[in-house]
Amino acid sequence: MAKAPFFPFYPADWLASPDTAQMTLEEQGAYLNLLCHQWGSPDCSLPADNAVLGYLSRAGDRWAEIGPKILRLCFERRGKSVFNRRLRRERQKYDSRVDSGREGGLKSAESRRKVSEAKSKVPSISIEAKSNQSETETEVRNREQQTTGIVEFYNRLTGRRLVDATQRKFIAPRLEEGVTSQTLRLAVVGACLKPFHLGHNDRSAIYLDPETIFRPARLDGHAEHARHATYRVPDADQVWQFWTERLGESRLEVMRRFFMARDEVLREEGKAPLGPPAVYGPEYKPEDGWPESA
Repeated sequence: MAKAPFFPFYPADWLASPDTAQMTLEEQGAYLNLLCHQWGSPDCSLPADNAVLGYLSRAGDRWAEIGPKILRLCFERRGKSVFNRRLRRERQKYDSRVDSGREGGLKSAESRRKVSEAKSKVPSISIEAKSNQSETETEVRNREQQTTGIVEFYNRLTGRRLVDATQRKFIAPRLEEGVTSQTLRLAVVGACLKPFHLGHNDRSAIYLDPETIFRPARLDGHAEHARHATYRVPDADQVWQFWTERLGESRLEVMRRFFMARDEVLREEGKAPLGPPAVYGPEYKPEDGWPESA
């Protein structure tokens, strides 16, 4: 496959990213250089070798100091390779479009060669077209139902009353990209349990709107945070104080609200829920039920 000449860059996501906000200009430049090299590699990854990464990032000897932070914030390791997950997903979409375009060209040439045969099969073509149209309508309905469910889930957790029609522009594109509704709902939980999004940032701004939560660059990180979170989330006192004040509920009721919703989604994914012991502490046993209130 021909090498991709460019990759998508989203300035708003870059500027709003908590990860890049923690970096110096030197670290941001090294990070961007690594993204460029990853995009150009055949398997969209980089060797997990500090000497090579220092060279590719152009950080040189400085890589020993700045490299671990960049890798921790922005890259995953798999075997002998490291990669940025968001960039790899963009590369997969690019490769898929190229493959689809090539396949479409071959089909178009074949179609032109069989014009006379196609005319003799108009009834069958009409039936097939109707079937394809029906499948498309079904997909649209499914996305609409998923969007409604995600907004209802968001409202249930945050106490807000957003209308799904106004939020579709932030959710539907993610579903069309192949992001599951479970990942989107877990992203809501994860974002709600991060102090940065609750106003503990340099702007004292609350970043809990769907437009922010469902940005592609942050989705996976939010969802992973939710999958492993317990009552000891980072800066737990800030998190639980924010939600007790906002929802007017006790600390126990707030934890129950978020973690029961999280476990509900884990079950849908076929994974074991963490349950009360992970949420309320070691005094709870696996067989204990969920407390109704404090």
